[in-house]
Amino acid sequence: MDPSRKAIASGKSLYPGIHLSLGTADKLDFPDGYFHGVIFGFCLYLVDRSLLMRVVAEADRVLATPGKLIITDFAPPIPHRRRFHHQRGLWTYKMAYPNLWLANPSYTLAEKIAFSHQDEAFTDDQNERIATWVLIKGDPYLTLPHKK
Repeated sequence: MDPSRKAIASGKSLYPGIHLSLGTADKLDFPDGYFHGVIFGFCLYLVDRSLLMRVVAEADRVLATPGKLIITDFAPPIPHRRRFHHQRGLWTYKMAYPNLWLANPSYTLAEKIAFSHQDEAFTDDQNERIATWVLIKGDPYLTLPHKK
């Protein structure tokens, strides 16, 4: 799902076998528990702050139990906002977004992988670091494979 018609058209052209739809994460037109996985790929930092909690609630609503939530986004040490350098007049909001779901005891952090946004080497600028988090919704002992 993407709010850009151009991005959806491009995606459909490149990947005709994948269902892509126009829309935003604050209003997901899917039934409760419809997906076993929800992915936010480097987009939460752009969500309008007035819609952020609705995005969290909608993702939780459409994610089945058990389910996996995967988030890739900025991972600064302290939440902050910055001007969006790709488009004038817009702001970005950088924070550890998984914490919004982890405040709910239904979610557990399974893994976090951190890497740099701008350089091939790990950047010294902590505000430009990003991470991918994998969260489990439901009992992690029932949804994650375990070694014996």
